[in-house]
Amino acid sequence: MVFAPRVELQMAKKKFSVLILAAGKATRFKSEQSKVLHRLAGLPHGEYVLRSALAAGPEQTLMVIGHA
Repeated sequence: MVFAPRVELQMAKKKFSVLILAAGKATRFKSEQSKVLHRLAGLPHGEYVLRSALAAGPEQTLMVIGHA
């Protein structure tokens, strides 16, 4: 019996980068602090996004957090 390879295994072999766009002003938070720095269950909000991205195994991960 032949099984198709799992998608996760195929993706792990390809090289890729992750770009996280997190430069919003957080106006709906009514805060001077960036959204990615607000704590959720003890960790900064951006930490959850970053951990998820790193778990995918990219060669490079970038997070844009500044706002002009």
